[in-house]
Amino acid sequence: MNRHANRAASALLSIGSLILPAVATAATPQDETTAARFTDRAQVNIINVDVVVSDGKGPPVTGLRATDFELLVDGQPVQITNFFSSPEVGFVPPNDTGAHESEGMGEPSSTAAEQGRYLVIFIDSRGGRPLIRDDALREIEAELPSYLAGGRRIMLVSQTDEIRVLHRFGDDPGELTARLTELAGTSVGGSSLAAERAEILRAIDRTNFSTDPETDRFSTGVGVNPAILGLQNEARSLLQRTRNYADNLRHDLRGRLAVMTQFQASLAGLPGNKAMLYIGEGFDTRPGEDLFRIWEQQYPDLGEEMFFSSDAETGRYRIDDELDELVSQANASGVTYYTLYTAGSERFSSLSAKSSGAAGASTIAVSGRRAIEDSLRILASATGGLALSPGGDLSTAIARLPDELGTYYSLGFEPIDRDDQTTHRIDVKVKRDGLRVRHREFYRFKSADERMSELTYAALLFEPGANPLEAAISLKRIEEKDRGRFEVSVAVTVPLANLALVPSKGTHIGQVKVFFAVQDQRGWASAVRSQSFPVYIPNASLLTALGQDATFSWKLLTRNGPQELAVTLRDDLAEVASAIRLDFDIPDAQD
Repeated sequence: MNRHANRAASALLSIGSLILPAVATAATPQDETTAARFTDRAQVNIINVDVVVSDGKGPPVTGLRATDFELLVDGQPVQITNFFSSPEVGFVPPNDTGAHESEGMGEPSSTAAEQGRYLVIFIDSRGGRPLIRDDALREIEAELPSYLAGGRRIMLVSQTDEIRVLHRFGDDPGELTARLTELAGTSVGGSSLAAERAEILRAIDRTNFSTDPETDRFSTGVGVNPAILGLQNEARSLLQRTRNYADNLRHDLRGRLAVMTQFQASLAGLPGNKAMLYIGEGFDTRPGEDLFRIWEQQYPDLGEEMFFSSDAETGRYRIDDELDELVSQANASGVTYYTLYTAGSERFSSLSAKSSGAAGASTIAVSGRRAIEDSLRILASATGGLALSPGGDLSTAIARLPDELGTYYSLGFEPIDRDDQTTHRIDVKVKRDGLRVRHREFYRFKSADERMSELTYAALLFEPGANPLEAAISLKRIEEKDRGRFEVSVAVTVPLANLALVPSKGTHIGQVKVFFAVQDQRGWASAVRSQSFPVYIPNASLLTALGQDATFSWKLLTRNGPQELAVTLRDDLAEVASAIRLDFDIPDAQD
């Protein structure tokens, strides 16, 4: 997935159709209204909250039971209906009163036993120190057996202007080692913004600022001469140049955060525990602040004349909302962040003591670095993860992560109002002294269609997942419509015996909703499209129909070359979903 993710490789969903055996018919629009009445059934959807417990001294705490936790949503206690511990210690079922028994571990819940474990190693290649990054990658390589323990699968991703998947989810240590070694040898992508920032600092230095008001060349008491006017114009020009830099940096950061937000949303359809290890320079939530503060200290009189305030100026370019959106979507997608800051102090080492004074330069540098590190701490803590610091023992931090990833508890609860899709605060307490908990801070209940769209993207980008409906997919026809564009007829079959059918006025009806998306060889993915198909079978033909298949078909418009098509189907009555994927290749020209 990349910045072109919304540019559809598959551009068109034409009118879909349902082909049933001769004993059954497709529903008319009036029948579809009737069928829709049966789709609003009670659905139990469990919200899972992954929790890590520690004593603040050693590795995460194991051996806790559901009775050791208290779960609150918006400050109100809710019942823990599902409980999973990794390493597994089992499920404590509730008794007749709704409380959990303190004795006997019981069996793990089915949803917990089926949880997958996924780790995305996300390398931000837009900056940072290659030395720290490469050391981290080598330490991860050395710890791969621990990272892969417990059936965890790892994906390797790099981001420059766009996101590149270097290794899809897998558990082959040999392949992962090869990709990590290759990445460790690459250079960190430079940016024209970094060069512009350095040039602005040099230009400010060239003014030879003096902190003595009597020698300040912008002091209004010495009169105005052409030289001073020239310097004032240069200072004004530098301010506008700094504003342009801050605006361009804000635009760049917004783009990076938007792409990350979109990528992590694609992980939402993966069931189970999902973690992302971010390795990079972080996000400057106050673009241009250091330069504005230096300018203000360099030209105090001119700044006062212009009513300039570095704090007010910085406020125009902040990206707190974009970072909050990344955090919010991570919580909604169930993604936990672990972060490793790789920029070091070099990013701010070019701040000149000559421009702002030795103490001033040091203060500005510390403030700038803290703002970036804070962005990573917020991202980690708000999603239940950790901010790892390279300032200490890097190998210890990297070696610690597998324990953090592998020792957690999953607390499941049923949301009170399924129609409420607003954000809700989560609090988890441990009923034992001296223990601390980490977990995501918020959740948002998603609509059924939103969850299906996420499942479709997961099937497209990662793996199809389960197929309980036993659906099968095929291409019936590929026809070139114009130069480089092809109409593809897609058919999905499902055994009618696998669909839920309910009686209604001498017939049995059902309803299936199909979702699909396509990705081409360049990584461009279409938006997820959907189509509803009512099923209508006369009672007299029901037994015969149950031995046959229903075929759902539609057409899509795409370009030539290798394509990946993901299809998910939801039986709206049984509330059962299947996911399937088909890889195909369209030659340059059809015979």
